[in-house]
Amino acid sequence: MTLKGRLVITPATLCVSIVSALVPTWRRFDVWYTLTYEGDEWLTKYGVTFSRKTDKPRNPGNALDATDTKTFTAMKIDMENKKPLSSKVIQAEDGHPIYYKPLLISNDVCLKCHGSLDKESENKIRSIYQEDKATEYKIGDLRALIRIDFNH
Repeated sequence: MTLKGRLVITPATLCVSIVSALVPTWRRFDVWYTLTYEGDEWLTKYGVTFSRKTDKPRNPGNALDATDTKTFTAMKIDMENKKPLSSKVIQAEDGHPIYYKPLLISNDVCLKCHGSLDKESENKIRSIYQEDKATEYKIGDLRALIRIDFNH
């Protein structure tokens, strides 16, 4: 990864590269989930934060902010124009790098919770997330962004 013409290698960037290169697509969610929720203490120690951001959050804490919206919108436009999606690294206003990876609805398992829901599934999800907006997706839709902040 380069930023302002210099190579930046940290334990976190190596971790992202290894996960992206070695973990099969269908298993990456488990890896990201583990890194996001079980690795917080280790990641915080190195100034790394993981999050998922979306325009249709199930959890309101995953809603897009202004920085996320620019990247998410650009990726949606790329999809509409049939361009392949790729990860992006941007620079935050304070200068730290932010890595974004698109998260697509890739198979029928995703649709069990994010597609057209039966009443029982909808009631179960709404009992936990009253303001849920994360449904009615189809295979290939852009569901969210994995966001990784590398704070100095």
